Amino acid sequence: MKKSPELITALVSVLIGVLFVAVKGGVVSIAMTILGAGLIIWSIIDVLDKKIMPFVLKLVIGIVAIVCSWTITNIILYAFAGLMIAFALYQFYLLIKNNKRNFLDFLEPFFFMVIGLLLIFAQGAVIDTIFLVAGISLMVVGAVSFINAILKKA
Repeated sequence: MKKSPELITALVSVLIGVLFVAVKGGVVSIAMTILGAGLIIWSIIDVLDKKIMPFVLKLVIGIVAIVCSWTITNIILYAFAGLMIAFALYQFYLLIKNNKRNFLDFLEPFFFMVIGLLLIFAQGAVIDTIFLVAGISLMVVGAVSFINAILKKA
């Protein structure tokens, strides 16, 4: 009986991993839809409790989350990409200012710059790749956890 929570956790990890691999970037739309629906349901509960301001706020945010999910996601990703590029440029500036000429010192800001540019110019591919890697990782972790739970002595 003690094994069941570990088995359930392992199976949920594998299932979420399969979902991430199968749907990839669509997971963002699914998550935003679930978030929006949850907020709309929560707002209905607020209106039944005669809490008008929380009702309006949650209803509007829920509708915006459902209708504008990719727009919101794109804005956040563009801002994140801009921050990554700015950080990379700042790191390059510090390396040059401090007369660092070692190639390895320039690798980290170079990768930040590349990832930032990819987030700007190839967002869909980057998101798909992130969810693919995360999905495979979750499946591996879930499978290992499942095997450990089965082999563990009660």
